[in-house]
Amino acid sequence: MEFDHLKGFYHVARLGSFTEAATRLYLTQPAISLQIKALEKEVGERLFDRIGRTIRLTHAGGILYKQVEEILAKLDELELTIRELKSLERGCLSLGASDTMSIYFLPDLLTAFLKAHPRVELRITSVLSPLVLRKLLDREIDLGIITLSSLLPKPVEVVPLLEQRLICIVEPNHPFAARKLIDTEEIAAQPLILLEQGSVTRKCVDEHLAGCGCQCRPVVELSNFEIIKRYVATGLGVSLIPEGAVLAGDNVTPVAIRQNIAVRVGVIYRQDRRLSHPAGAFLDLARDFFTRVRPGSRLPMPAPPAQGLGAGSN
Repeated sequence: MEFDHLKGFYHVARLGSFTEAATRLYLTQPAISLQIKALEKEVGERLFDRIGRTIRLTHAGGILYKQVEEILAKLDELELTIRELKSLERGCLSLGASDTMSIYFLPDLLTAFLKAHPRVELRITSVLSPLVLRKLLDREIDLGIITLSSLLPKPVEVVPLLEQRLICIVEPNHPFAARKLIDTEEIAAQPLILLEQGSVTRKCVDEHLAGCGCQCRPVVELSNFEIIKRYVATGLGVSLIPEGAVLAGDNVTPVAIRQNIAVRVGVIYRQDRRLSHPAGAFLDLARDFFTRVRPGSRLPMPAPPAQGLGAGSN
């Protein structure tokens, strides 16, 4: 039984697509199809049902998939062990991080990590949180640091790091700038500048506005908070961003929101994959780092007032 055939089968089943599997393995689609046909001939059973453009594992395919997944996990572990035996001091750590984490928190964390482990080779990928999750599932990274969604698939393990409330930012001459608290309804009535669709934070904002009976109709959708702050500073609109994304010198004014809106950040890794020494060391450091440092504390925010105060209270 050819290992390449098993690997091709695994990626077709995992991705639900011959085309995507071929791209992932740097092969042509006909080559992947030939691998699957050869494997089906050897097994003596059809492995996929093809319904239009959709492919699904047959009963035999499902059994084989579980076995192949375990084999690949063991091979990953064996490869990791061999690398560590060759060079216990050096090692390699492959990280995926959301844009927000990459911009505001990861530089300080990586500086501390490399100070303690200067010979570890780092490989960093910065993409949206859902793409970090996909890279972890596809075994392309060791750890991911993401804004957590409510549901994460198996075999993902989560280590929570922090919770960040969202705040409203406005340009310094905006009427909200003199306020200590504002309501969601007031924010929704303003021109909104938000993250583009696809991010966990944007989904959180959309769901919160919908829960308050507000329609989410941003005038501008942008790719990251740094660009958003520039647009807000010019007076084009207001935005909702995590408090840790507000830095001194941004030329925007942060205002607390009466209703609590928060996103959670955490480290994710595969339960079925043993963490390398560098990955374990980084995870321990991340826990300690976020215990000692409260992101967002550079600009102190007022505590919410007692219940019963009107929307216009300062």
